[in-house]
Amino acid sequence: MLFKLGGVSLDRPDNESRTPLSRAARSREGRYFPDRVEGLVKMLFGREEVNSDRADTEGRTPLSHAAEAGFEGAVKVLLRREGVTPDMLDNLGRTLLMFATTGAPKGVLTLL
Repeated sequence: MLFKLGGVSLDRPDNESRTPLSRAARSREGRYFPDRVEGLVKMLFGREEVNSDRADTEGRTPLSHAAEAGFEGAVKVLLRREGVTPDMLDNLGRTLLMFATTGAPKGVLTLL
């Protein structure tokens, strides 16, 4: 993988201030391969430079994206990470639970 080459930032935000972790947490691929999303989140967490609670331009964190997408495994991993703030509001005042109730599986709601 690229991160093994060195000089590649795994926490560099894109033009929407979304980091690779945020992109992984909201990945469309996760609907079909949720284990891949969980594995990618775990791999990124293994890297010291990755900020697991960085908000994007909408004030959304990787946890809010994973909860909305219904990725139970990724939500579990994110909630275990020190420094993740589950009660953070986005720029419109929406909570994590509000995102999860938009269609996430019951397992995600139970975790929250």
